[in-house]
Amino acid sequence: DKTVEKLVTLEVTRSNNELTRLRERLEAYERQYNMTSEDFYTKFRSGELGDAMDFVEWSVFWDMHESTQERLNELGE
Repeated sequence: DKTVEKLVTLEVTRSNNELTRLRERLEAYERQYNMTSEDFYTKFRSGELGDAMDFVEWSVFWDMHESTQERLNELGE
């Protein structure tokens, strides 16, 4: 039981660190383009913003953020 607990704790720590890095990147785009990542993603997915490299990268970071947050939720964090 202790081994599983340690592994979960390690994964939570790793995921939280990743989430922090992703949030920093997302916040940089949010400041640059003056919109939230949620608003951006909705507009990007509907085709309103085009496919500039910044937007593609922003969408990848958002996907990674959401995936990491989901993983943390599954781990009970």
